[in-house]
Amino acid sequence: MRFFLNQVSKAEIFTAIIQNLKTFTETVNIQFTEAGLYVQTMDNSHISVIELNIPVAWFNEYQCEESVVLGINIGLLSKILATRDKSQSLTIETSTDNEDKLEIHFTTSIIIPEPVLENVVVMSEPMKVKVKKTVIEKKPVAKVYDTHFAIPLIDIESEQIDIPPTEYAAEFSLSAMNFSNIVSQLKLFGDTMTIECSEEKIVLFAHGIESGKMSVDINIDELTEFSINEGQTIQLAFALNYLNNICGFHKVTKEIELKVLDENPLCAMYHLDNGGTIKFYLAPKITDDE
Repeated sequence: MRFFLNQVSKAEIFTAIIQNLKTFTETVNIQFTEAGLYVQTMDNSHISVIELNIPVAWFNEYQCEESVVLGINIGLLSKILATRDKSQSLTIETSTDNEDKLEIHFTTSIIIPEPVLENVVVMSEPMKVKVKKTVIEKKPVAKVYDTHFAIPLIDIESEQIDIPPTEYAAEFSLSAMNFSNIVSQLKLFGDTMTIECSEEKIVLFAHGIESGKMSVDINIDELTEFSINEGQTIQLAFALNYLNNICGFHKVTKEIELKVLDENPLCAMYHLDNGGTIKFYLAPKITDDE
């Protein structure tokens, strides 16, 4: 198995995905097939399920002759990816010579400029011109070195959850950054976000005994997409700390899609290029009213 990313944006997206995955779990099985990369995992409290699907077309290069499942310490991989310079390409692979290790390589083809000699005219004596070679020093530039890592693969016992197709009562899309900002602000007023969704409006609110209450009215006309079953009103509550972790992926893409249905998990989805997706299923909280 081997994949290669030489586009800065894609290398940074992949790094962001791994770094945010560690807020849910420290270890994960990553499945590589001829179709691409797939992950399904749960957080440590089994409140949410994460599904990551990155097709072959998303990568600059991708090779996988036979399906393989690799158990990886996400915390360790995240630390390694954080050391990559933005100018470096990213390669992740396994080899037959070192089957129990995952290899990570950061390489760059950028050449650091050398000092340049320039001719400077100096008037040494009247009517005489003397040419002197002067070294024009360039601003110091940190040299970027190719770096190589190998981390041990681990055995992780896990079973994939069969998530049946669901007809959601309401679906809407909005700016991922805006939703992340809303969730961050709501966290100041409680640990639960309640969503009320109808044909006329969407309201998100949180409240605490000592902190007071905050509510946010989302203008339906400003949403990228919005649909709801005719005449239906939905009210569900979700843990804000998990929503905040989901919002950590907002730098990966511009929009987040949310889907809700009474007494069912929230589905939050980020769409990647080439049909890739990051999906989250978050179980609703049982409120005092229920």
